[in-house]
Amino acid sequence: SATNPLVITDTLPAGMTYISGSATGNGGAIPITATQSGQTLTLTPTTQLTAGQTLTLTFQVNMPPAATNEQIYTNAISVTGETGGQPTVASTSAFMTEYGPNLAGSKSASPNYVQQGQPVSFTINISNWGTGPTTGLRVTDVLPSGISLIPGSLSATINGSPVTVSNSGTPTSLNLNFGQEIPPKGSLSLTFQGSTDSATPCSMLINTATYYAYAGDSGTTTQPIYFWITPANA
Repeated sequence: SATNPLVITDTLPAGMTYISGSATGNGGAIPITATQSGQTLTLTPTTQLTAGQTLTLTFQVNMPPAATNEQIYTNAISVTGETGGQPTVASTSAFMTEYGPNLAGSKSASPNYVQQGQPVSFTINISNWGTGPTTGLRVTDVLPSGISLIPGSLSATINGSPVTVSNSGTPTSLNLNFGQEIPPKGSLSLTFQGSTDSATPCSMLINTATYYAYAGDSGTTTQPIYFWITPANA
């Protein structure tokens, strides 16, 4: 006999959210209604299951914003319905692993002693030690006082191959976007030059950069760099 009404309850792990409209039954043959309250997702087929019929239910969720690389989640569901007028309850659980990027970065300046008016070269290296690629890779860098980006000096490679890089920020506050993501176990090398025309002679400048693996996740180059501006006639 038919199973009616059938209700699937899924207790999603903390921070996960159902993607509206993503639930389907048997590849779309059976429409599914879905509502989420807190972490409880309730899924209901709009038609009864006949005797011997199997329901394959699929849906998508957004992973928690604060998820860490290779974090394991446990997901439990229960199914309730009536078969032949008798209530039926079943439950099961599944495990899922969050795969994502895990970045580490460094920045250097050359030379360490720069005459005012001479360019200083910066290099930022970022490695992805994670199990997934970056999504929306971005680097921001507020340059020290008196230093500004020299137009046309931006250059980047990922795993040794050139990639496009553009600055949507200003010459002194960089917001760098790339035409490619860093794959797992891959690395980015970014170079650019800064003008010292407005830098104060006999000053020591300190700088770090910030990189973003995906929205909500960021890191800072491990050690601040120090470089000195010497007078133009030194």
